[in-house]
Amino acid sequence: NTAMLEFSRGWCGLLVEPIPELARRCRANRPGSTVEQAALVAADYPAQRIRMTYCNRSSIVEGGRGNPAADRDWVERCRRLPDQARLEPYSVDVPARTLSSLLDDHGITHVDFLSLDLEGYEANALRGVDFERHRPTMLLVEVSREREAIEAAVAPWYVEVAQLSDHSSHDPPWCDVLYRAR
Repeated sequence: NTAMLEFSRGWCGLLVEPIPELARRCRANRPGSTVEQAALVAADYPAQRIRMTYCNRSSIVEGGRGNPAADRDWVERCRRLPDQARLEPYSVDVPARTLSSLLDDHGITHVDFLSLDLEGYEANALRGVDFERHRPTMLLVEVSREREAIEAAVAPWYVEVAQLSDHSSHDPPWCDVLYRAR
């Protein structure tokens, strides 16, 4: 989503990528963006680091799919995709940060567009945004699970504008939901 905006529209922004090797690639390939190597967490997350499983474009936070068995199933499903057949998943501990702390660190006070695609960890990341201080104008969230938790996190500040994709026939089902600030 954001690469198209950077390359076609000249947008710039903060790109958060937790996996170290992918963050390095982002720094090389996304010159208009500031890249932070961290995983987004809720404000009440108790540690400074969080465990993730590298699975290329579908890397996940430990527990991101709900439980260890669902996490393992997710990784195996990803490995069955044609371009990931030779993928060798591995675990890595990465910095855990709230989005508001990252925005503060970079002096970002206004965000036009926030795109979240966290393979099931979106509700947790949204609970790491102080919407009183950091309220993006538009918010695009990939919803693959916990839709109710995502809605609860954004309902006081956002109204749903559109569902931009419908992949309900996929296993697991998912969609992209666009929200506008109230």
